[in-house]
Amino acid sequence: MEIRIQPNCLYARCCGLGKPILLLTSALRFTDLCKNLFSINNRKRLEIIEEMQKKPSFEKNKDMLSVVAECYVKEGFANELKAEMIKLLEPTRAEEGCINYDLHQDQEDENHFIFYENWESAAHLAKHAQSAHIMAYRTVSKGKIASMKIYKMDQVNAG
Repeated sequence: MEIRIQPNCLYARCCGLGKPILLLTSALRFTDLCKNLFSINNRKRLEIIEEMQKKPSFEKNKDMLSVVAECYVKEGFANELKAEMIKLLEPTRAEEGCINYDLHQDQEDENHFIFYENWESAAHLAKHAQSAHIMAYRTVSKGKIASMKIYKMDQVNAG
């Protein structure tokens, strides 16, 4: 079972099902969620509900913060720092308040990386910035980063 939360969307992929099922968006009502859950069998439905109870409620969280961290590494360090950035993914995703933490690399410029992150609050992001794995990454990457820009953003919804 895989539960994936993205801004205003909740997806689930159950064993034996290929494509993730969209369970909930901020536009869906609870009754719509129930209809989506009834499209799969009872055991898998219960697994999804149990997983959902462990995840933060993005509809109730007005403090959610989106982050785009843009990093250009110095020439010759792309492979080394990419490996170090990959090491950040799992421990960060396990942090309290982390909704998602995704790394992207530019298809045309191997030195250009972007992290796309969503946090329950600015306080969770601040705690992340002081985590052991981030501090270790700062040490390893010192002198190898050409530029780093962090954009803290709020999601804009229609209506």
